[in-house]
Amino acid sequence: MTLKKSIIYLGISLLMFTYSCGNNKGATTKQITKKINDKELRERLFDLQSVDYTFFYTKMNVNYKNSKKEQSFKMSVKMKVDSAFSGTISYANFIVATYLVDKDSLKSTNKQEKCYFTEDLSYISSMIGVELEYSFFEDVLLGKPIEIDGKSKYKQIKDKDKQYYILSSHNKHKFKKIEEDKINLDNNKNDNIYIQYYFTPDSLNLAKMHIEIPADSVSININYVETKLVDGISVPELTTMTIVHPKDSITVQLDYSKVKLNQRKTIKFSIPNNYEDCNK
Repeated sequence: MTLKKSIIYLGISLLMFTYSCGNNKGATTKQITKKINDKELRERLFDLQSVDYTFFYTKMNVNYKNSKKEQSFKMSVKMKVDSAFSGTISYANFIVATYLVDKDSLKSTNKQEKCYFTEDLSYISSMIGVELEYSFFEDVLLGKPIEIDGKSKYKQIKDKDKQYYILSSHNKHKFKKIEEDKINLDNNKNDNIYIQYYFTPDSLNLAKMHIEIPADSVSININYVETKLVDGISVPELTTMTIVHPKDSITVQLDYSKVKLNQRKTIKFSIPNNYEDCNK
């Protein structure tokens, strides 16, 4: 695979990886001073999942690193929420690709090699080592809590450092067993996703998430490091993510700029007549 093609593939997958009131600048330094019950935290979690706009636009700098390489590039994102998003990928101030991602597929053109490819979302899942749906990618990109289940009985667990309120899909003992590799997947048929949501002590903003997927031996940590207000709505400004799976460890940083809300932009994608299939 050429360097340019590698950048395009990485750009598209990393784009998909990635609300609250008020700003969140950097890691919290405040400590918990009062008790909040489980019900209040659960209500806050579901409140944060809501989206008060239909269209989302941003440009971002993407930094990617794994055990073998480190790359940086730029991307634009034009999204119709809960539908699809498209944009461009740039390297060294040149547009090297265009793309479209919807709930079923990923499409892209490679401008340097004059070719295109179309894949279903399982292609992206295979790149990161875990099966994920479109909603996961969109939630992370918009800075929302992911994998919320209305039937789950989320419970609060204590943060020993008293820096966050933590709402968990499973008790602390379960997470400890995962970390110690003591869950027997064959016997338990464990296909659960274990997730913890961390809220800031002052405004109950979502600061980060910790996800364990034992069936795939995958661990994901997402940090909403900085947010800002646009039209009175909190949107991401800096997001970092670490994905650890059996074959590698990946870190991603998304640095947003020029975020615009509810400015209708066409979500489009076209393939020039002279382009060939990249996979041939």
